[in-house]
Amino acid sequence: MTRFVDGISSYGLWDRPAVLWDDSLLESRTSSNGGCCYWTLEILELLKRESLEELPSTTASKGNYAQNEKLFGISYKTLFLLAAAMSHQIQQEYFQNDDRIQTLSQKDTENGVESRAVRIATAIPEGPLLPLAVLVVHALNVDLGRRKRSNGASQQYAVFIPIEPSEAKERNIHILQDARPALILAVPGMDMDRMKELEQHMDKESDILEHATDRNAVIDFVAIAKKAKQSLEMLETRRLDAVLDYLSTKEGQSMTLQDYVIFMSRQLFGSTSELEYYSGPLPTQNRVSHVVYTSGTTGRPKGCVSSINSLRWYLSAKNKAHDISSRSTVLLASSLSFDPCLSDILATFHAGATLAIAPRRSLLSDLRNVLKRLRVTHVLCTPTLWSLATVHDPNDSVRECFPYLERVALGGEPIPKRLVQMWARESPEQNDTKFRLLATYGVTEACVYQTCGEVFSGASATNNGQSVGLPLEGTGIRICKEEIQDALVDVETIGQIGEVVIYGKQVDELTGYLNRLELKGKFVAEQYPQEKDITYHYRSGDRGMIDPLDGSLKILGRIVGEEGMIKINGVRVELGEIESAVVDTIGEVKLSEPSIVLDCLAVLSRENDCQPSILAYCILSTNVCQELGLVDPRIRGTSFIINGNPLWTLLRWRCTNRLKAACVPTAFVAIPCLPLSPTGKRDRSKLPKLETCQVIPTDLQMTEPLKAYGSSGEIVSNTINEVLNLQPCQQQLLTKSASFAMMGGDSLSATLVARTLYAHHLQVENSRFLGGERGQLPEPFTVVNLINARSLGDYVDMLDKKGFCTTVNPTSQKKLENSPESSQACEPESSQASETTCSEGEALYEALLQATTLGQTTIAIELLKIGADPNFGAHGGRIGKTSGRLQQRAIFKANPLHLACTKGDHRLVHALLQSGANFKSPNTNGVFPIHLAAGTFLNEAADAKAESWRRLECVKMLLDAGCPLLMRDANKQSILHAAARAGHSSIIEFCIEEYYAQFEQGESRKTSASIPPSHFINWYDHWYRTAVHWATLNGRVQALRVLLERGCNPSPTQPNPNKYTSMAKETPLEICQRVHGGTGIGFEMERLLLQAIEQQS
Repeated sequence: MTRFVDGISSYGLWDRPAVLWDDSLLESRTSSNGGCCYWTLEILELLKRESLEELPSTTASKGNYAQNEKLFGISYKTLFLLAAAMSHQIQQEYFQNDDRIQTLSQKDTENGVESRAVRIATAIPEGPLLPLAVLVVHALNVDLGRRKRSNGASQQYAVFIPIEPSEAKERNIHILQDARPALILAVPGMDMDRMKELEQHMDKESDILEHATDRNAVIDFVAIAKKAKQSLEMLETRRLDAVLDYLSTKEGQSMTLQDYVIFMSRQLFGSTSELEYYSGPLPTQNRVSHVVYTSGTTGRPKGCVSSINSLRWYLSAKNKAHDISSRSTVLLASSLSFDPCLSDILATFHAGATLAIAPRRSLLSDLRNVLKRLRVTHVLCTPTLWSLATVHDPNDSVRECFPYLERVALGGEPIPKRLVQMWARESPEQNDTKFRLLATYGVTEACVYQTCGEVFSGASATNNGQSVGLPLEGTGIRICKEEIQDALVDVETIGQIGEVVIYGKQVDELTGYLNRLELKGKFVAEQYPQEKDITYHYRSGDRGMIDPLDGSLKILGRIVGEEGMIKINGVRVELGEIESAVVDTIGEVKLSEPSIVLDCLAVLSRENDCQPSILAYCILSTNVCQELGLVDPRIRGTSFIINGNPLWTLLRWRCTNRLKAACVPTAFVAIPCLPLSPTGKRDRSKLPKLETCQVIPTDLQMTEPLKAYGSSGEIVSNTINEVLNLQPCQQQLLTKSASFAMMGGDSLSATLVARTLYAHHLQVENSRFLGGERGQLPEPFTVVNLINARSLGDYVDMLDKKGFCTTVNPTSQKKLENSPESSQACEPESSQASETTCSEGEALYEALLQATTLGQTTIAIELLKIGADPNFGAHGGRIGKTSGRLQQRAIFKANPLHLACTKGDHRLVHALLQSGANFKSPNTNGVFPIHLAAGTFLNEAADAKAESWRRLECVKMLLDAGCPLLMRDANKQSILHAAARAGHSSIIEFCIEEYYAQFEQGESRKTSASIPPSHFINWYDHWYRTAVHWATLNGRVQALRVLLERGCNPSPTQPNPNKYTSMAKETPLEICQRVHGGTGIGFEMERLLLQAIEQQS
């Protein structure tokens, strides 16, 4: 189990890359961190940097990298020779005599570490010097004092202590005072200066070098490397060859990783001239390997002590569970202060694999490129870090972007559902990919991780925690009753929830906390009746259960009294439970549906001596950020309070439906990224204070109401509100930044608004006869001005410049509420919501209506999922039963389906129909959803082809839902009239072909009678006009062409002179010559019409 790799020379290990990096990832790295740069050319050349082409690797291992000319690395031979030379250099320079060792080691057995342990802190957070430093200290853990084996009882050894120089000053001072390292390995520059400054804060009484004032505890690791390189250059070739040859023998192949380095150090740099043969591991007894400090989010950091036996068991078990071999390339993704950093380095070297490294900044900002450039096969990191690989490519084919990846193990936090859906196999039977997504679980106290298992996307979603696999080899898991803390009492049955207790090879007599005797109750020693040895346990404080189906461990949070469990208003709750409520969607996660919240951090806030409150900090998806207007580079990196908008309602309702009332967050804050601790985990302490956050800066919230803008603002606002019959939640969105289309306006309602304003200007009665028999209004009251205005504020500015009269004439203002007809009721078709749910339903409906109005499709769809009723408050009556237009306007209002169809939002239309939206309900102008989808003008600046496709999809969805093709609006217009007016030729073509197909089958969708196709395509509206009339009037050449090709009459029969209409009775040809005569469009349409007339005759 503890051996290095078999057959070093026979497998060509010495010449293979032990450490690998890509120079192209270093080009952007500067010395902006004060000159303490870990990737300088001086350091790389000092380590004998070799181009991958120069490394005589085996063909199999080299093939992965051959196409990347920027790859460089350190071979195993170079790495081990440097480690051996540097181990010797440190021994000689700092630990040459026994008195010196005794002074440095300190006598503190009572504090958890025996006196023979000499602690060496490493403050080198990244770069190729980091794995070298880890290997050197790990080797010195075998033998630091250079004592002979006959006197092994007093053998000295090194203990590895990682320390991140850039972490909080108070934390690092505590670590140094608590660990009292003999040496601190650092690189010249700002980080070394920081460590020297921190050392000065330590109490004089605990100064570890008080008897050796001529030396400094902070040493230059680069200087040690330079001296080691010089000693290597002076080696005799004969002696070097003899040592390397011996390591290829049977005896050499039985060594551990530590033995290799120390054996090379002794044989190459020892005083004896003869080669001493290896006779087994040097000290065989267990000893402390390393001390890693936890994050300390609830107080001072705790030093977690692990033994060399625990570490060796973990390294072997980890490589086995992750399928790491000498052909693997393992990315070093964890930061120095996180124990997977130490273990990933050593486990990779134990397997004879290649360690891929990159600047920390590249990992956080460009992880995708790092994975591709280095051809990474294995990664172990937190879900938060791994999500950076997919944040800009959220689709289900993301694995195809990384063909070299074989294993990604995620731990330290729960894995979000969306990551599982993106990366995991659906089931164990799916063998079309070599990639596996693994979940790991563990605590630093028991040496890195203790469980591992594959995650499957097809696993049924439950609320019983997330599976984290089976225990690693040599490790066991017990589930004990959490209410009994003075003894280990197992739960009665498998599947019962309790506290997770860890035991086995990774927990032994040396496991514990450094200098924290008050916490020794977390570590329990028991001797089972049938076993001779004592078994050591660690109470994790995590709540979990064993799955009865497969024996895997499931984690359900923390037990009462542990970190992550808070108490507010007398109620205990897990912060993770709140975060899950904010992030999780209703039902199964579908990758085709955009997310709302990608991640969340909840905190308990007690600021300014106020009542405690829960704040939820959210990472919003790209779709939602775009819909909220948070993608502007000028506000990038800013945190925003989500307050009083549809998203706030959505998040509030998610939590209300899943949490106790006292546990619902009082505020939601959108942050650009999750703050991470140096270990790569979420760091709640770095979240922004609420008072430093801004309110979401949407244009509608940042601008004044339209009624208060300009001279014409009030009358324009009142008119639009009257014509569109806006509901109260929509009226607050009527600002100068809103557009007419955004508020749900179409061409018909634009005509009514323009005509009403014209009547105000002339101080005359508002009637349909304004504009003459052809309905043409003069400037600035043309309909096109309102439709094409970028915003309503621009429209008001234009009216003001043209001298629009804003004096209100009572004769031109018909008050709907004063009409006797408006008070009459029509019999509804269906019952309304009950009074008990009215207030709840109204809140959700208003949020849905606002989200639809604002174009927040993703949010609107999610509101539907949580129960928003798209028909809330609908009258349910029929338009034919109203007694007049005034009553029609008072009763019927635009609902979310009307607005979605007006915008051509096919995603939202689909979701609304799936939620039962009523397609038979007209809007305030008597227009049905299918007419709005087909009849809205194209935005000339947009992609006309894409918009036509979206609107055709809306029409198809409405027809599939049961909407009849023969449906006519209040003006007796069919879908062909609407599509011809807007110029959607693809809709015209589809509807005509669909109707012909239905007629041939002897049926028509949901209609009581069927009319011949010739009547359908030549249907007259209220003004005795056909679709051909409207295509011609609006200059829709392609629509006219399609209508004529499909058999529409180019010269429809004139109506009976006795038939009354407010419009002039014209043929399409007459309209063409009057409106478009002398233009290119006019010539083309006239040619089409004359050609069709000639063919008809």
